[in-house]
Amino acid sequence: MAEDQFAQLFRNLSDQIGNLTISGLVPIYNGEPAKFNDWVKSIDKCTIVNGLSEDKKTRLAYRFSNGIVSDFLARYLSDNPEVTWEATKGELSRRFGQVSDPYLERCQRQPLTE
Repeated sequence: MAEDQFAQLFRNLSDQIGNLTISGLVPIYNGEPAKFNDWVKSIDKCTIVNGLSEDKKTRLAYRFSNGIVSDFLARYLSDNPEVTWEATKGELSRRFGQVSDPYLERCQRQPLTE
């Protein structure tokens, strides 16, 4: 019984240390287009460094987002539970990535009014 308790304690400690490593690698993203590519790269790097599977990237994106990005991901992942990281990244890029045409970017970012 003591060995089982020790093993569980060790797993919990290992998970906590892993979470600290992840927190240090991935910044919180709030939708600022200029920071989008660096945020995506940090998610990719974090999965490699921590030996995480590809399917964890969408969860990491949700975990390290706030505001409108977090709201968007909550809806998107709820509507698409089996979505891949590449598809999620594409949707995020369309919504929050930098646009090279300033006029187009301004039109996309402005709230719709009636």
